Amino acid sequence: MAKRLLTTLVLGGAAAATGWHFMNSEKKAAVKAQTRKYVDNALDVTTDYVLEVLDITDGLIADYSDRFGGRFMAVKEQAQAQSEKLAKAVMPKGFDEKTADLRDELKAAKEVEKADDIVIDQTATAEETNEEAGDASVDNKDASLSSEK
Repeated sequence: MAKRLLTTLVLGGAAAATGWHFMNSEKKAAVKAQTRKYVDNALDVTTDYVLEVLDITDGLIADYSDRFGGRFMAVKEQAQAQSEKLAKAVMPKGFDEKTADLRDELKAAKEVEKADDIVIDQTATAEETNEEAGDASVDNKDASLSSEK
């Protein structure tokens, strides 16, 4: 079947080329105009379909995002209500007053930790840094030589 299709395409193309070669210039111009008209019409129809699909898709996306946003807010409110209900059921009365001192201590400890950040001294010059690195490499060489013995 593939051989028949290929043969048909080759013979049809050869016949079209031969016909085009022997056609006079007026008929060639008429065929070109008709072909251009057909192609332009096909492009217009395709563009119309694409724009219509785009409009439908935009509408569906807008509807979906509206519905999804509403559902998300409903779930969020329900989760907050359930967490508040659970907190009331689990925590004893006066829990906030009893733990206020502990929360204050933790807050103060966090502030102290922030103040104790490590500060790197950047006042050393490049030459001092290189000298220190050179001394360390000499020590490493000495250690490796003694371990080989």
